[in-house]
Amino acid sequence: MSLSSPDFIDDFVKNGANTIDGLFAQMGLTSIVGIGAVLFFSFMRPRNQDVYQPNKLYSDSLSRRGLHRFFHDSQIPEKLPEVPNTLFGWLSVVYRTTDEQIRESLGIDAVMFVKLAKTMLKTACAFMVGSVILIIVNALAWPLGPNKFQVTSTYSRTLDSLATTQPVQFAPDFLWGHVVIAYLTTAAALYLFNTLWVEFVAVRQDYFRTPAYFHSPHSKTVLVTKLKPEMLSDNLALAESMREANVTHFTSCNLALKVPALDEAVAQHEKLVFHLEEVLHQTFGKQLAAYQPTNAAELALPNAVLPPEAERLCGQIRDLEMTILKMRREGCEAKPLYAGFVEFTQATESHEVCSQLGGHGKAPLGLELELAPRPSDLIWKHLGKDPKTMNSKRLLGNFIVFGVSVSWLFPLAGITLLTQPLTMYKIWPQLGIVMSNNPKTMAFVQSILPPILFNSFLMFLPAFFGMITDMQGAYTQALRTRMITRKMFIFYTTGFFCFFTAISIFYQAFSNWTPEGFVKKFAGPNAGVVLSKVWQKIQQYLLLVSVTFASKGVFWMNYVVNGAGFFPLELARAWPLIVSYVRRTYSSLTPRQEILINNPPAFKYESVISLMLFYFFIGSCYAWVHPLIYVFVVLYFAFALIIYKWQLMFVFSRGSDSAGDWFPTVSKRLFASILTAQALLAYYLLTVARWVPGGFMVALFLATFFGGRYITGKHLKAAQYLADSYGPVPTPVEMPLRSEHAQRRERYMHPALVQRLILPYVDPRIEHLLVPYFPDLAPVHANAGDRRHSVNSLSSAFTPYHNGGTSATLPGLEGLAGPGGDSGSLSSRPSIRRSAAAVARGARRRRRVL
Repeated sequence: MSLSSPDFIDDFVKNGANTIDGLFAQMGLTSIVGIGAVLFFSFMRPRNQDVYQPNKLYSDSLSRRGLHRFFHDSQIPEKLPEVPNTLFGWLSVVYRTTDEQIRESLGIDAVMFVKLAKTMLKTACAFMVGSVILIIVNALAWPLGPNKFQVTSTYSRTLDSLATTQPVQFAPDFLWGHVVIAYLTTAAALYLFNTLWVEFVAVRQDYFRTPAYFHSPHSKTVLVTKLKPEMLSDNLALAESMREANVTHFTSCNLALKVPALDEAVAQHEKLVFHLEEVLHQTFGKQLAAYQPTNAAELALPNAVLPPEAERLCGQIRDLEMTILKMRREGCEAKPLYAGFVEFTQATESHEVCSQLGGHGKAPLGLELELAPRPSDLIWKHLGKDPKTMNSKRLLGNFIVFGVSVSWLFPLAGITLLTQPLTMYKIWPQLGIVMSNNPKTMAFVQSILPPILFNSFLMFLPAFFGMITDMQGAYTQALRTRMITRKMFIFYTTGFFCFFTAISIFYQAFSNWTPEGFVKKFAGPNAGVVLSKVWQKIQQYLLLVSVTFASKGVFWMNYVVNGAGFFPLELARAWPLIVSYVRRTYSSLTPRQEILINNPPAFKYESVISLMLFYFFIGSCYAWVHPLIYVFVVLYFAFALIIYKWQLMFVFSRGSDSAGDWFPTVSKRLFASILTAQALLAYYLLTVARWVPGGFMVALFLATFFGGRYITGKHLKAAQYLADSYGPVPTPVEMPLRSEHAQRRERYMHPALVQRLILPYVDPRIEHLLVPYFPDLAPVHANAGDRRHSVNSLSSAFTPYHNGGTSATLPGLEGLAGPGGDSGSLSSRPSIRRSAAAVARGARRRRRVL
């Protein structure tokens, strides 16, 4: 049989990717891969905890004590539950862990993510119930419809036999079932979304009232951006602009400043410390491998002497630390940024100001006000850039996102084309003949290969859009998460959905188009006939849009099946496992590299949430065309809830907790998905001349639009600021006196001014060699043997704890980082030297005005 013959094409349509057999084959493969991944993970987890549950490994280790002295601020979750070493013990832990436990251990971002995943799963289940009913309605449309056929339906063994095309062709009255199901599922979705908003507001209001937030400096601070150039001379101009907005009860106004010279010195210090660690590891690596002490008293490596290179590096590090300390004490050259910080006495005052002036266009002089994030959440290299430059870069970034959304269709079309039978025959005739004789194999290839290649491409998108977001100047971690989420959702919905469908519509509409045929079609005896033919042609094209959109349902069903079936591969973590094995086996790692090789990165909320939103969007849009798709959407969200919950607790670090700042952005896209699905169903019904059901869908669309706006507007302000209706506001209290540097770290100063200088992190058996240069490394051997698990534990297990003015044992309360972290000799806020006249003038005005 010729591959280009009509018989083969017809056979392929009957037995290709659109068949139920092809779907079962695809489900079988994805199930095998998914189950295999779960079993592989369950078997390897107890044996490779540094890869599969590093958070638990690090948080349980005694070596976690004092870790901040060797590394920058760590975000390893604490108070994690115990995980049995049984094969499926991890599943019981995921099931038993409550939202309150997640909030206590991981923060508000994590608990809101889990609540979001649960809500999306519940909504998907509600849609699935409606989809099952629609499947029955669609399947009964041909045999029970008013039109009786004497021939067997051509859709009997295809997925289209379960699609809405059945009642459209054979029983139009059955479409009322789709309208009724749309009303019921929309009501369920709105109820669940409103419930999620209520929970979000309750979590936020409770967070605002916690002592950790209400009495913190950042709760009383407002971040002001888009300052004018004339405001950069000193702090007085910022104070005057606040007074123009009738804000007079602030306690201080401070410009954001960057310190390039000091920043470079701190970075150079870190490089020298890393180099010192490498030199010591290369010098003593073999001796340490052969020396295994039996108790803490014999810990020190005997007869060990620092090599000359290490002594030189220690001297350079010590000199650089003195230089940094001098720059912090006596001042250094600084540059003002287009941003500032306005501090108030109480958190209620800052919240009141932002509720009135926060947002675009509300503040005077074109300024933008918002509640300040934690100092550690600021991205200083992006903060306070020139507003005009940032506007240009934002516009350029948006064009790049649009360009990527359009241009990626070309490789997408190429991948799709390569899996067509005729293309295979032309490229590799033997393969084409084999595929023509095995239509089920062809169906399998067409259903599984394109989605796999597409997903491989999508893996690099979050990093790419992150680069675009950085170029656009996202100055807080929360803003960066929101911007990347928007870009990812735009790409998925426009480039991966709308443009893909539009290309298919254009191809089908103009594949046989010729100028002569166009003129002939619209030729007529008078203008009325011409207009009538034009209107008929427009109707045909409108119908073509609906038909083409519906025809893509099989492709997206295959996509969702692959996504759900292959989702457990997230657990396998094959790439980190391979990288860890290769580096440990074939590389000589320093102790710092050893601990960082599997250092868990922060959980990428923007990437994960965007992908979940896309599956929700696709499922909602095609639920009424191919209702079978929602069965697999439910499986996807069930796997997502289990796997992402596990990864949040035991695999990824906490990262920056924005207290759910991203949730309103996500909520709007949930509503947009429901509205898009309703609009498509209404459009489909109207183009096939089902006017009354289409009218009911238009009414539902309008009701959902205004209902969504009502839900969002009702809860949004309460989620952003303190509200009296949610309980009494805490009474301001005088906080206990803490170390000077602890207070300064919570002020909004450049990290180079307050960041602790890390200590060399070496094997504990040679730490004594560095004590003359780094006194804080002096080991404490008393009772150390009882606390130490092995000589490979972190050296901080032997580091003394200082309970006094420096509060060195508490992350975030340590002293200013000199060589030993002691800040007792430092006085007030470090001076910043822009110019002597400007500093003196600003100081005089501040004392007089503030």
